Amino acid sequence: MAKERPIDAVALYEQIAAEVSSMLKQPPGIIVSKIMAMVLQAPTIGSSEVKEDVPDDRFDALAAPWARKIRAAFPAAFVNMYNELILIPKANMYIMLNQVRDERDFKAAVLEDCSRNAFKGCSRKLQDEHLDGINKLLDTKFTRDDIELIYTYLGNGIQHDLCLRFVASGYDLEVLREDEKKQEVGSDGKA
Repeated sequence: MAKERPIDAVALYEQIAAEVSSMLKQPPGIIVSKIMAMVLQAPTIGSSEVKEDVPDDRFDALAAPWARKIRAAFPAAFVNMYNELILIPKANMYIMLNQVRDERDFKAAVLEDCSRNAFKGCSRKLQDEHLDGINKLLDTKFTRDDIELIYTYLGNGIQHDLCLRFVASGYDLEVLREDEKKQEVGSDGKA
């Protein structure tokens, strides 16, 4: 096995770019050989220039126990190359993992991004599949009426701060009902 050494990728790129036009006139095997030779001869970078691996303390939905919970709730789930956690591929129900920093963000993302399909927008059978998956994943017992309230006030991330408060409350639906009452009072102009 070849010894690893940090190379200057910018210098290597510039060298390959300068040679491209002359290489294109040669057979593919020769081109590969020349590029490999350039890689082996590429200048290295000093240890002071090498970035140290900084631990990523962001929430990892694919780490246990969340990976097991996701698989139990949504058996066909996977993460694609865009860092989207696809929960139900046939319904294209997904969560953007790039925006999830901690467990509370993850739970909020599940409610914001998945409540619509659990309430409307697909067949009753698929709605039930979504609702069942959300309940398994979040250890909740939301009913269809509960998910309607959740979708109305939290769906599609329309009130992210309220969603975070709802998650922090342990999914206390009174948090949403109180906000609903505040909105009704504000729209009527009466106190």
